[in-house]
Amino acid sequence: MRRFTQRQVRGRSNTDCAWQLIIDRYKAFGRTDRLFAYVPPKDWRAARAPGPRKLVREDTSYEPEQAAGDTPFRQVRRDRRVRPARGANAEAVRQKAALLKDRVDAVNVTDNQTAVVRMSSIAASAHLVQMGIEPVMQMVTRDRNRIALQSDIMGAYSLGIRNILCLSGDHQTFGSQPDAGGVFDIDSMHLLNAVKTMRERARI
Repeated sequence: MRRFTQRQVRGRSNTDCAWQLIIDRYKAFGRTDRLFAYVPPKDWRAARAPGPRKLVREDTSYEPEQAAGDTPFRQVRRDRRVRPARGANAEAVRQKAALLKDRVDAVNVTDNQTAVVRMSSIAASAHLVQMGIEPVMQMVTRDRNRIALQSDIMGAYSLGIRNILCLSGDHQTFGSQPDAGGVFDIDSMHLLNAVKTMRERARI
């Protein structure tokens, strides 16, 4: 493993690498195995307002659309990325998507890529659906807690969006508003597990 002891941070040098400090601390306690362990989401039932958190909603459950003889997942052979516009102009998204229509199997729509404010990936993906293009909507955990994430997932499904790419997101200090606070209530693995639970168990 290559060792990083310092990194460049927005023009400042000689800053200790946080990841290397974490690894060194685990090594000191002989617990490097925890670096690869899955840590489940925090159980908030013991918090200020304890109570049931698992709800089964019949009105939000659905059966995956599946053609006869087809598998639940389709193999995507060709995909390209589209960055939503830095504004509310839908025509800018349509112009980019038109260049890819009938040339790719799906279009990857970024979610405030590099922490720069852009049109939401949900809105941009919805425009692609209207054009008959299959979007792969990126969803990052940097800007929303698990409540907002699950709400947006249901909203995206109602707009015809069927593919989600779960990511943690670029840190906000590298974007256009470095003083913004990051949420990171859950990480991308926890988000992936939440999506799986919603799809397979109709549970939020």
